[in-house]
Amino acid sequence: MGKKSRKIVRVKTDKKREIPFKSRPFEGFVSELALVACRDILPAATIRVKTTPAYGAREVIICSFLPEVAIAFVREDGTPMAAMQIQAHSGDASHDLAIALISAINAADSGKTGAIAVDVTDESPELAEVIDPATPMDIVIEKDFGFWLDPNADQTPEVVQAMEQSSMSLVPTEAVPGVEGAWTAEMNRNFVRWVRPTGEREDLDALARLRAAGELSVGKDSKFVGAFRTCGLLIPVWEIPDASTAADLSTAMIALEKSLAAALKDDTPLSYEEKRARDGIISRQVDIR
Repeated sequence: MGKKSRKIVRVKTDKKREIPFKSRPFEGFVSELALVACRDILPAATIRVKTTPAYGAREVIICSFLPEVAIAFVREDGTPMAAMQIQAHSGDASHDLAIALISAINAADSGKTGAIAVDVTDESPELAEVIDPATPMDIVIEKDFGFWLDPNADQTPEVVQAMEQSSMSLVPTEAVPGVEGAWTAEMNRNFVRWVRPTGEREDLDALARLRAAGELSVGKDSKFVGAFRTCGLLIPVWEIPDASTAADLSTAMIALEKSLAAALKDDTPLSYEEKRARDGIISRQVDIR
């Protein structure tokens, strides 16, 4: 990048402000579900994307988690990286991602590598200025944290061991084929979590209608256990049999998606049974952040 471009991406760290809360920070991005999932439910995921021309058209990696719980990181090969799952965050997750990306780019341009200190109260442009909201983002579920390392460099045994130790606690996760935003998770019990695209209130009513009708299932022996709320979206969760794979759930979840779409179009007032079902779902809701 030339000097002019580097000036464009410089973060002004001398100005502080209270970052306004944004209830649905990634609204308007075509890959909103991928960003929310990377932030809240996927243990090791990567999204490779280019920044806008105004910010250098740089290849960057957005990921769930980085070494030292860093918000920004520069890999040994100079690749800027930004994490979604961080300890310090403002009221606007899109702001945090934007400043992390810009900080990582600036550090890479300065020849720095490793974890980069970032103050999330610093001012930054809108995320939509850094990444084109219309750009589709392919999310990759990683089996370990090898993406932290330069794939073309030889690593010391100590570095490899540290990466492997960090990877040991990863929850096995798999995308459900044909259902955007749905991932299984193998924990002490097995679950499927579905990041819904519509919005909290609308999806809550639709789920209540299906639950009252006994149609809120993702397959044989599945059990609806509740929902998370995060980033303005709802993430319903089902417990599934231990032997079930993501592929096994595909047909039932595609059918459920069609049923939810029909329920979303129903603008009649909720019945007494549907209101009770809605209250039951609300009582088991949890705010992730």
